[in-house]
Amino acid sequence: MDYRVEIEFLIHLKSPLHIGTGVGLTGILDKTTIRDKRERDGLVYIPGSSIKGRLRDHYEKLSMIFTYSITSSCYGQNNPCRKARIEDCCAICQIFGSPFHEGRFNFYDAEIDKDSLIPLSEDDIKMFQVDKRNANMISRSLRITRPKRFFTTEVCSPWLVFKGKINGTITLQNPKGVIPAEFALLMASIKFMDRLGGAKSRGIGVIETRIEEAKINGSLIQEKEISESIRNLQ
Repeated sequence: MDYRVEIEFLIHLKSPLHIGTGVGLTGILDKTTIRDKRERDGLVYIPGSSIKGRLRDHYEKLSMIFTYSITSSCYGQNNPCRKARIEDCCAICQIFGSPFHEGRFNFYDAEIDKDSLIPLSEDDIKMFQVDKRNANMISRSLRITRPKRFFTTEVCSPWLVFKGKINGTITLQNPKGVIPAEFALLMASIKFMDRLGGAKSRGIGVIETRIEEAKINGSLIQEKEISESIRNLQ
C-alpha cells in the first residue's frame, strides 16, 4: 500500500548555528555561513541535505531499537537493500535512498520563518541574521590551546526560526495501524533532532524542532495521534 507523506516543521535555534560554505573572506572571516545565492546579501538557510543526513542517522538508530515494529531488511548505508525495485526496499532505503536507488522523499531547504519574526522586516532580518564568533584552535590530545591559531566563524543568530518541509511516498507491504510505525519513526526522528551544522563540540548548533503539520494521503494527523503512535512503537 502506498502512503503519501507530507510534513512541515519549525527549527528553533537554541544557540548560534554554523553551516559552512567551505570558504572565507580574506582578513575578515575564516569560515562563512551559507546564504541564498540569488541575492547579493541573501538570507541564511539550512540545506535540505543537512537535515536529511541528521534525520537518517536518528532513523537508522531508532530502527535498530524498534526492529520488530517496522519493515526493515537492511542495516542502513553499510548494508542497503539490493532489490530491483525501490518500492520493495525497506523504509530506510525508500525514504533516504541507497547506493542502488534514489530515495523517494524530498528534503527541502529550511528557510527563515518570517511570520515568527514579526514585526521585523526582511531588511532587519538580513542586518541581524548573522554574528561573528571568535575562537582559538585547541589540541584535544594535549588539552591545550594552540598558539597563534585564532580564527573567526560566521554564525546564524540564535533567535532565528526556520521552516522545513519533507514529502514523499512510501510503499509498505504489511502496514500496522492507521499510522504505520515507519511514519511514526520518521516523526520521532524529527523530534529527536537536536543538533545541526558544524562546531557542535563548541556548543554551536543546538536546536529544538516542532512539528507544524503532518499528513498521510492528504489526511491531517493530529499531534495526539503522532505522540500515541510513537509511544506504541515496540
